[in-house]
Order: sequence, then C-alpha cells, then structure tokens
Amino acid sequence: MRRLVTTAAVMALLVAYFSGSPARADDQDKEEIKRLKERITRLEALVEEQGKIADEESRRYLDAYKRLDRRVSRLESRTESTSRRFDSSDNAGYGSIQLTNELGVPATVTIANQSYYLRPYGSRTLYNQPAGQVSYSVTAEGYGVTSRRTTLYANDTLTLTVTRPYTR
Repeated sequence: MRRLVTTAAVMALLVAYFSGSPARADDQDKEEIKRLKERITRLEALVEEQGKIADEESRRYLDAYKRLDRRVSRLESRTESTSRRFDSSDNAGYGSIQLTNELGVPATVTIANQSYYLRPYGSRTLYNQPAGQVSYSVTAEGYGVTSRRTTLYANDTLTLTVTRPYTR
C-alpha cells in the first residue's frame, strides 16, 4: 500500500512538472526524463526494501511478544498452583524484609550468613523471615562495610535502605 501511494505521488509530480513543457521535448528534457525515471526506479526499490525491513522487524517484535506472553502465562500458572493462604496464626512468627539500594553502585546485604545482591538503585523483598533480632551487614564498592542490628516484628515489613553515610 505504501509503495502504491509513493509511486502515485511521484507520477503526479512528474505530470505536474511536464504539463507546462512543449509537446516536443528537446534532448535536454529527454535526458532529464531519463534521470527522473531512474530515480523513480531507485526510490521504488528503496520503498520496497524499507517495507521488507519493517515486515521483518514486525515479525521479530511479534515473536518476542509471543515468547513473553507464554512466559507470563507459565509464571501465572506457577503462582496459582503454589500459592497458599495464611491466617494470622500460620505466620505469627514471621515478617518480611525489604532491601533497597539507593546507591549508584551494587551493594550486598548479609543477613544470618546469607548474602543478597542488590543492583544499583535496585530492591528486593525477603518473605517469611523469622521475627526477632536481625543482625546484618552492608557492603558497597567505595563505601566499605557497615554492620547493624534491628528488630523484625511478626506480620510486619522491615525496610533496610542502603544509602550514602550521613556526614556532618
């Protein structure tokens, strides 16, 4: 469709250009017509090639979309089949820990000898963590190691934020 519109537009320009010409074209006009026809041929080939490229890109995007859609479907079915409900008595001794990195460099948070990598400006949540005292350390390139202790309460979320140290 695009090719047809482009060809029609070029032809209309040619008709308009030559409508004021004398009936008998001289050699210079004939040479100009030949050059314009060659240019039209090149433009048509270019439009056709661009169409092929656009079609190929569309196919690649469609394939990628289908792969992602299948992956989402698999993940949804997995969460539906493995989810379970908790009432307050089921997880009374557990909470969540939200880890957030506000630095432009990777950081590692270690809790109970388990290390959790955080990409720059990244975050993650640790679910079903035992309530009680939480000792943790934070390591980030250029910032050294910091160790702290805090409390995770049952049915609560503790937020640990990796940020630049406060200096006065």
